[in-house]
Amino acid sequence: MQIKEIEMIKKRVGNYNLRLQAVVLLSYSLFACANIGNPNGGPYDETPPKYVSSKPAMNQLNFKGNKIEIWFDEYISIDNPSENVIITPPQTQAPIIQAIGKKITVELRDTLLEETTYTIDFTSSIVDNNEKNALENFSFAFSTGAVLDTLQISGIVINAEDLEPVPKMLVGIHRDLSDTAFTKTPFLRTSKTDERGRFNIKNVAPGTYRVFALEDKNRNYAYDKNNNEGLAFLDSIVEPYCERATVADTIWKDTITVDTVMMVERTLFYPNDLVLWFFRDSISPRQRMLRPERTKEHIITLKFNAPIDTFPKPVPLNFEPADTIWYVTQKGEDPESFAINYWILDSMIFKKDTLQVEVSYWRNNDSIPDSLELQTDTLNIPYKAVQTQTRDNRSRLSNQPRRPTGTPSDTTLTEPERPPVVPLQMNISPSGSLNPYDIITVIVNEPVLDVRKEHFVMEIGVDTLWQEVDFDFEIDSTRAMTYLLKRQFNYEESYRLTVDSAMLISVYDHPNNPTTVQMTVKSKKEYGNLLINIHGLPFMGNIGGVMPASRDLPETVDSLAAVLPASQELPESVDSVEVDAGDSVEVHQVLPLAGNSGKVMPAFVELLNSAGAPVRKAIVENGVATFMDLNVDKYYARIIFDANENGSWDAGNYEEKRQPERVIYFMIQFETRLNSLFEEDWDVSKSGIGQKPDDLVKNKPKDQTKIKRDYREESKPRNRNSTSTNMGGLRF
Repeated sequence: MQIKEIEMIKKRVGNYNLRLQAVVLLSYSLFACANIGNPNGGPYDETPPKYVSSKPAMNQLNFKGNKIEIWFDEYISIDNPSENVIITPPQTQAPIIQAIGKKITVELRDTLLEETTYTIDFTSSIVDNNEKNALENFSFAFSTGAVLDTLQISGIVINAEDLEPVPKMLVGIHRDLSDTAFTKTPFLRTSKTDERGRFNIKNVAPGTYRVFALEDKNRNYAYDKNNNEGLAFLDSIVEPYCERATVADTIWKDTITVDTVMMVERTLFYPNDLVLWFFRDSISPRQRMLRPERTKEHIITLKFNAPIDTFPKPVPLNFEPADTIWYVTQKGEDPESFAINYWILDSMIFKKDTLQVEVSYWRNNDSIPDSLELQTDTLNIPYKAVQTQTRDNRSRLSNQPRRPTGTPSDTTLTEPERPPVVPLQMNISPSGSLNPYDIITVIVNEPVLDVRKEHFVMEIGVDTLWQEVDFDFEIDSTRAMTYLLKRQFNYEESYRLTVDSAMLISVYDHPNNPTTVQMTVKSKKEYGNLLINIHGLPFMGNIGGVMPASRDLPETVDSLAAVLPASQELPESVDSVEVDAGDSVEVHQVLPLAGNSGKVMPAFVELLNSAGAPVRKAIVENGVATFMDLNVDKYYARIIFDANENGSWDAGNYEEKRQPERVIYFMIQFETRLNSLFEEDWDVSKSGIGQKPDDLVKNKPKDQTKIKRDYREESKPRNRNSTSTNMGGLRF
């Protein structure tokens, strides 16, 4: 009986094991054969929100409230409304803008003006909540009177110096045509430039206007010259208008394939191609001191927002110098900043954590901005040493053997070590290879009070000997602690520059180590040469360059009221010129001409590297810019109309009604070759306004093209042979 029971138990256990194995095998088979994928929710939303209704209605007349509600067909949000939503006329008090669910609420806190059209331009800030599809260029308008203004003024704002588009810049108009309107009263209507620098002022009433761009730092919608605000202004007066026209409307299948081209009738608004040249006024901004710095214990740096004629003298308050001369002054290292470095000579002073000094300097009067007053400030200037301990330092310290307890220190048995002599650091460049046009520069890291030509010895290699040669010595006026050594270098010459030991001694008694640098001028065959023949330069006074120099000037020209038709000859005597509406007109800027000068505009050409930085400059002489001994490379070029012949680009001046000097880029890249001469013709009168090679443009708009997503593809099962953390790696 017991034997039978044992056999039955074994049989049951065996059947149970077989069933368990079958269940496991079946489960794993089902798991391995199943589709491993993410469930999809259908096609992705690729359409932007749609306007449904509003209160008040779109373009409503005689509106008297101050709250606007706008509904859309899906849940939405607003991207940075304080920056991207533009309300015009400009508001003194910031409006309250909210997006809740499918509704946007705008509450205007200013009292609405009577008989005025208001525009709420959302630009492209309205997006749906899920896929962030943007509703492009959506604006809402209403009027507090019986008329809704509908005209538009549009164009582009370009940086005058480098032709970069200027994004997010305020653009406004004035109906008051006086020069003081820009500085005394807020804009009548405004807009902001997009990423491409383009602007569109909407809902403008008929009339004549002046157009401006403004870097409105204090948000008062008016130009403040003492606040160092950038600006642009149009010389001419604009009068907006519109017309109906039949234009081609293209429907695209995708970004490159055209589906349908239809001719449709639309309303076109003009002017739509204004160009505003942005610059920072050449006048000095309102003088004030910025926050002082002490990045090194022995250097105090005072910074100002504008050039300062005299260096302020710090008066000690919490320390007493042992000598009357306890510091030396020097301009800041950055030539673009207006900083003054005070090198403290006494270590007992600069070892203090905080130095308190009194500084007096000239600054603009608050009530009379154009006048100066003596300002006295008390400055507390702390210094905190930055202590860093690297892993190597920690490891080295931890590996040092510990001194046994009670063992006297070895330092008590020996004399203290003298601190090492710190040499004056000196950098001489170039070294090794030298170009015929190079200037040798010597830069030191601490002020040296007495630097003379006699401290340097320049020699030329003759056979196997060195012979001393003469050179010109200058102290660099733009860079601190920099000295220039100039000489005409010739091909294949070898030079040696020597500075003996302790020839230069810094204010901290740090002498220079003996230094010798050898340089060799490359051979003529290692260079390329470039000649650019410049055509179409304008005459003096015609800064925009609309009239080529090859065209005859009239004997007397006071002003040109319009651009002449291409077929119309200049008369002998001109007071004003009228152009019939039916004449064809060349598209150029309208600018005044100089009376009876006959002088071609002075100009210079800059060669630029692939990053757009200037590397060489040549004055245009007899219509040619000559570049000899160029390193073999690829270059771009730009020309600057140098009206004052100072050899540099100059900004404009609003008070003098002077536009910035004109800059034009050559759209083709040059490539020099070894021992060759490359010649190129450039007609600057045919260059497009504001054009710049794409490779040099830095303010490129972000790619707004959304990547199309295929929900079917994304929901497909994953590959079981992939290295994911599933069980597909098991084999049977």
